Formats: sequence, C-alpha cells, structure tokens
Amino acid sequence: SPELQFGGIRVRDSEWFDAGMLTLKIGVVVQGHVTMEGQGTAIAGATVYMSTPNANFQALPTPGREKGVMVQTDNTGFYRFTTAPSDGLVTITAEAPEYASGERANFQPKTTDLNEVNLELARGLPISGFVVDSGGKPVANAQIVATALSAKMPLSVSLRTQPDGAFTTPTLREGPYRMVITAGGFEEKTQQAMSGENNVKIVMEQRGQVKLRVLSARGMPVKAYTLALRRYFANNPGAIGKVMEFSDKRITPADYEGEWAIVPNIPVGEFVFQISDSDHAKTLTPPFQVAANMQQPPQVEVT
Repeated sequence: SPELQFGGIRVRDSEWFDAGMLTLKIGVVVQGHVTMEGQGTAIAGATVYMSTPNANFQALPTPGREKGVMVQTDNTGFYRFTTAPSDGLVTITAEAPEYASGERANFQPKTTDLNEVNLELARGLPISGFVVDSGGKPVANAQIVATALSAKMPLSVSLRTQPDGAFTTPTLREGPYRMVITAGGFEEKTQQAMSGENNVKIVMEQRGQVKLRVLSARGMPVKAYTLALRRYFANNPGAIGKVMEFSDKRITPADYEGEWAIVPNIPVGEFVFQISDSDHAKTLTPPFQVAANMQQPPQVEVT
C-alpha cells in the first residue's frame, strides 16, 4: 500500500490524540528498466527512488526516505514499485556509480494500464574541490549551483560545502559546467569546470565594509536609525534601486566604533544609504563606491 499522510495533529502534554480510522488505498505498480544510454545494456544494482513532488515537505521526511521510497535493480536492470499512489504524480529517479542520474518527473500512474518507466543513464563523473576565502580559510555552507553548458542536455544540481569547505557534486554527464557559488558576506563567484575534474579551487572575495556617520541638523550624532542600501546610478542621479542581497538593518550604538558605524556585507558597486528615523526626515547619503579588495573602507557622512 502507498504511504498515508495525516496532518493537523495537535498533541498536548499528558494527553492522547485519537487519529481515528486511517485507511490506506491499494497501491499501484510502477516498473521499468535502467539501462546504459545509447547501448541498452542493463545496469544492475542501480538505486531507484520514487517520490511524490506534490507532498507536503514542511515536516521532516522519514529518515532514510529523504529522496523517496527506494528499490534496487536486479541483474537485468529491472525495478518494481508496488506502492505508487493512484491519485497523484510521482517522480522516478535512478542513480548508479559512475553514471549521471536519470529522472522521469511528474509521472501519473494509472490503475488500468501497465505503468512502465524506463530510464537511460549516461556515463558521468562528479566535480570535487573546495571553497576558500582570499586568505585561504575554508568557506563552510556555501551554496554551489552547477549547470551544464550543453544546450542539448540541460542539467542543474545544487549542493553546499562541508565545514572544511570541501564539496563533491553528484555524478554529472560528461561536459563543461558553470558553477555559481554564493555565501553570506562574500561576492557571488562564477567558475567553469569539467565533469570529472578534481581539486577545483574556488576563491571567494569578501564583501566590503563602510564607515557611516549620521548627524542631526544641529550637528549632533545620531546613533540609532534604520539603514537601507540603495544602488546609485551616476547617469541618472535621481533614480535609486533596491539591493536584493542586502536586508534593511537597524543600527544601534553597538554597531559603532568611536564616531563611525561599521556597516558590513556591502557588495561591489556604487550605492547610497537611505536613513530612516522617527525624529527626522528620510535622508539619502552622498554616493559611495565599494570595490573588490579595498584596503580601507569608504567613510560616508550625512546630515
């Protein structure tokens, strides 16, 4: 039988919750073969997952079921699921060592016909390496999105670096990939690599800092206000644009070093700050520029 998901449960201390009668529907069979792409040779021992893309993933998945229900192919490359839902979509994914994964997404099992999903896997290799900052220190939990540059076979995978900055992608089809790397406090990095390439070194540049001093009309320092970063356009000084990677920030005296507030995580570009305070009119600072590897942060003063 397929799995049943029952939500809306509230459990209080020292009380039992009666879920009533839970009825499992009869499962539907989904089966097929996993073979080598272009040759039809059976791939024995491949791992095949069946997942339901329309499931509610707000709760943590059952341990061991993060990718879905799992079976393995026999010596003829044959697999068989008997628990597919009759009223929903499923995604069938196959993985095998030294092969790129294959997938059939959003397949609708039918109760009256034979549900056969055959998957062909291409030979492939992962890309591995490490992500560091400009000083050589590892960058943990950086997100890497690797996208195939081949228009004939588009593929994209996403992963994160380990605490030591190391990463290994899933097995990828042969060819070049564009990797886009993002991490908090660092500039986005784009780098190209071939599948099977090892020891790929990705160096992330830290974002800049800006020193900011805000004064009242009487020349007194203001040390508590809301700060927004806006992009500045030198050719159109009256226009400003939002900077999506910078969230509005509440500045307090704790952000100050002496007379200056230290504002971190500023990307490369030309900007203005927008200052908001309940006792003053909303004000824009003079424009300032942040460049990669700046030795000294810009100092910005606004009244």
